[in-house]
Amino acid sequence: MEYKTTGIRYLVQEGGKNLSWSEESGVSLIEQDGLYFKDLARTGKLLPYEDWRLDSRTRAEDLASRLSLEEIAGLMLYSPHQSVPEIRMPFVGSYGGKAFEESGCQAHELSDQQKRSGT
Repeated sequence: MEYKTTGIRYLVQEGGKNLSWSEESGVSLIEQDGLYFKDLARTGKLLPYEDWRLDSRTRAEDLASRLSLEEIAGLMLYSPHQSVPEIRMPFVGSYGGKAFEESGCQAHELSDQQKRSGT
């Protein structure tokens, strides 16, 4: 059964994972073996990382093998608890011992906390 609310589409499927996606995302569905999967790569073919029936390791390895060097480098700099530049939320970062606004740093520069943690 498929339905939508406020720009979000939902697919409830018996015997499979329930799916949801933004109508603005351009994501379409792939049908295979009577089940539906998100076509995240927009290839029209079910890729291993899109197949929720597979174990997470297999899916992660497949997705990682498709990433460019730039995408991998970007993920290596990602810190889940702190944005670059940091924003005033639960975790406050410093740049050269100063708040970002006062530091003169560029948005791509790492905070003191990121440099210490190696993330």
